[in-house]
Amino acid sequence: MDPVTPHGGRPSQFNRYRYANGNPYSFTDPDGRVAIVTRMKDGSINIDLPTKFTGAAASPENVATFKEQVSSMSGTYSVDGKQTRVTVGVSDITKNTPRSARNEVKLVEGETSHSTGRSFAELGGKRSEINVLDRFSRGVVPHEVGHLGGVDDLYDKTTGRPDPARGNGVMNRVPGIVDDFLINGMIESSSNVQKRER
Repeated sequence: MDPVTPHGGRPSQFNRYRYANGNPYSFTDPDGRVAIVTRMKDGSINIDLPTKFTGAAASPENVATFKEQVSSMSGTYSVDGKQTRVTVGVSDITKNTPRSARNEVKLVEGETSHSTGRSFAELGGKRSEINVLDRFSRGVVPHEVGHLGGVDDLYDKTTGRPDPARGNGVMNRVPGIVDDFLINGMIESSSNVQKRER
């Protein structure tokens, strides 16, 4: 039962499900996207995370470290069966940034607001909170950016320990390596804005 009374005017002017083309069962709200994945004409791929930094630890030095950690994810990876140059970066949010790709990263010194007190990010979401005192320059940033980009953990969620069968990737262990699994997961994630260079 709908708790709101019907609109007396033209139905096209009022539709609480307009965000989903009037059909929330078949379509979803597009505002949950995070990264902008652009396939370039030369075959390379660009992954951009427009980000606003907040929190008491969002000093220029910590923001620069975060951006450097994300840029260090750039490299050559196997994408669709061929070696592909992938550039990963963080940009500032401007008025031209699609609303669906605006992220907020809160930097704190010490425990985060998560029940475990550890750094976290919404899976395919738009918010992250990172403890700059816990492996900040040793893998936490790529791991949490992976979550923002739609990539889930590979470690054993029951024990919190790395799964030996799943390698040394940063989604399995921190510190770890940025690998094909992480980059392909971000490229292919439906939670990201997909574009082609014109």
